[in-house]
Amino acid sequence: MAMMAECPSCRLLQIAHATCKVCGAQMGRLVHTAGSQRSAPRQNVGAGGRGGRRGIGGSIEREASYGFMPTGEKPFCITLGMLFSFLAGAFCLLMTLLVFMGGSSMTFYINDREVTREYFTSHALPLIVLGGGILLAIGYGFWTERPWSRHLVMVFWFLTGLLMLAMTAHAPPIDKIFFFGEMVIIVGIAVWYFYFKSNVVDYYRGLS
Repeated sequence: MAMMAECPSCRLLQIAHATCKVCGAQMGRLVHTAGSQRSAPRQNVGAGGRGGRRGIGGSIEREASYGFMPTGEKPFCITLGMLFSFLAGAFCLLMTLLVFMGGSSMTFYINDREVTREYFTSHALPLIVLGGGILLAIGYGFWTERPWSRHLVMVFWFLTGLLMLAMTAHAPPIDKIFFFGEMVIIVGIAVWYFYFKSNVVDYYRGLS
């Protein structure tokens, strides 16, 4: 879970960053790892005077002693990605169930070409199951704030790109250029967001 650090200026215990999110001072030493039952050092901050516990520091100290620690704010796009991943993963699993439980009247298509249930099950269904599993894992990683979640997003788009290349192997050149350009744009945006956008980089650094 996220590592916590104490600000040497305002004495606020918060997720570890280079600077304090409240006063902007350089952060102090690491004092706590979220998830541990060990209490953070006691701070006499606020109106309590000598030995007092009131104020921001005292409030956070009591929360830490009960096993609760504040975490960094989840970026909005990660929250949105979490919801999308859960819904898309669940949809893939639902499709899998329909393939096996659907009646004989169901029609199956691959690349706009009608195929039999057996052909669809052996060629397309494994990819649907794999994609659904990865999407659910991404949603779980975002939900539980796992550091590996952003890497798994890259894996998903890499595999999606390979699939698109395979699907367009016999397509006209203009279609290949379109799909390739589309994947370059999507992967480029994902790389920039997860590995270069400052608040996202800070968020994942705090989870490491």
